[in-house]
Amino acid sequence: MAVDAWKSNYVGAWTDLTFVQKIKFQTWWDTLDLGNKFITVVIGVLLGLPLMLLLSYALGSLVAAFL
Repeated sequence: MAVDAWKSNYVGAWTDLTFVQKIKFQTWWDTLDLGNKFITVVIGVLLGLPLMLLLSYALGSLVAAFL
C-alpha cells in the first residue's frame, strides 16, 4: 500500500513539474523571433550531438566491461 501511495504522489508531482516547465518553455519560445529560434536550434544541435556521442561511448564501454 505504501508503495502505491508513493508512486501515485511521485507520478503526480512529476506530471505537474513537466507541465509547468512545458508552459514556461513555450512562453519563452514565443518571445523569440525567427532568427533567434534558428540560432537556438543550431546551438542545441551543436551541443547535443557531441554530448550524446560521449554518453553513448561511455555507456557502451560500461556494457562492454560487463561482457
